[in-house]
Amino acid sequence: MNQDLEPREENAVDQKSTPVTGLDRLKQRLYRPGPLVAIFGAVLLLLAGFIMYLVHSRPASSPAVVESPIILRASVPDDGNSTRAYEEILATMLEEQVKQVDLALLETLRKTGVDMQRLELTDVQVRQHNGQIYHFQELRIPGIKDRSKFLLALQEGLAQRAPGAFLVGDGTEVVGVDIDNVQTHRIVLDITAPAPVYPSTPGPKLVIVIDDVGENLRVLKGLLKLDIPLVYAVWPVSSHTDESARLIRESGSDLILHFPMEPKGYPKVDPGPGALFTSMSAGDIRKTVDANVPMVPGAIGANNHMGSRFTESRTGMKTALSALKDKGLFFLDSMTTPKSAGRKIADKVGIAYYERDVFLDNIKVVPSIILQLRKAERIAKRRGKAIAIGHNYATTLSALRQWADQRDKSVQVIPISSLRPE
Repeated sequence: MNQDLEPREENAVDQKSTPVTGLDRLKQRLYRPGPLVAIFGAVLLLLAGFIMYLVHSRPASSPAVVESPIILRASVPDDGNSTRAYEEILATMLEEQVKQVDLALLETLRKTGVDMQRLELTDVQVRQHNGQIYHFQELRIPGIKDRSKFLLALQEGLAQRAPGAFLVGDGTEVVGVDIDNVQTHRIVLDITAPAPVYPSTPGPKLVIVIDDVGENLRVLKGLLKLDIPLVYAVWPVSSHTDESARLIRESGSDLILHFPMEPKGYPKVDPGPGALFTSMSAGDIRKTVDANVPMVPGAIGANNHMGSRFTESRTGMKTALSALKDKGLFFLDSMTTPKSAGRKIADKVGIAYYERDVFLDNIKVVPSIILQLRKAERIAKRRGKAIAIGHNYATTLSALRQWADQRDKSVQVIPISSLRPE
């Protein structure tokens, strides 16, 4: 009994000699096994939660599966001086693969030492497969000495650029390219094979529109020096709207309003100030048109910047096109969606209407842009007219300079004001 009391008495003596503080009591509680285990477990839980947050907040390392037919252009232009969102480009998965095949073909020519000038684009047809629009192409590449080496290099290029694309045929005179069992290219290799004869409309005409003007004056000034009549689409609200519009008017070139409209990626993808949205009332749409048109004085028409969602809205488009018609403008549909209501609404409203055929530079590589220009030429020769849309990029300027010296002179490049509406 006394033994049991001794420690307590000793403890009591210690407490008297050394006063116990609140911190001492806290230490005594914390250093017990129970609280230590609880604190350690809580720390582990907090650490695990933080790690999970980091994992889920980072972008996935594997490429995302693309389900939308809309490919968004990079948000930074060539000069790197603006963070404004640039064009929203229609690119169905099949058409995007076609362009990757084109790029693989151009790269193969370079790797195997074949002069790119030997590549002849003899025909282009606009076709559809399961609702996807794509350009079927017939090409001739005469003078390839080692066809086996060339075809092997091309198949390797296809495997890298367009995994779903394969060469078909024996490769003696003609070889084809199939993408998921859809023929997209026919390439004639034998120089002795007769060139195909296709119907051609006399006096084919080509219109080239430059979008997204207003942010890069240096490129605009270079474009204005080209000896080809381009059409310039200027943003109503941009860093250099007034100066850009003035330079274009002084050059005598066609000037149109590049009208921002709601894309399917909104609000993550922002069309910029002064845009039209499907949520707007008819009155708000008209007010927006009334506000934007005076910002680009001298404009003779308008085309849509982005707008994959808005141009599908029959109600919104009816009000917008009616308002543009009241201002004396035509409408050029950039076709950022295959479901655009532009043509049908234009017929009902009675506004002059045009429609884009080819996008030039969603692959910003000079040889690729030149090939797209050649496609536009061939479409013009087959249909009698074609409209191509490029952008205010330095690479597009370089491509147009090269193409202007070697273009098909039988195709007349004209301003859109000289082309009859559809």
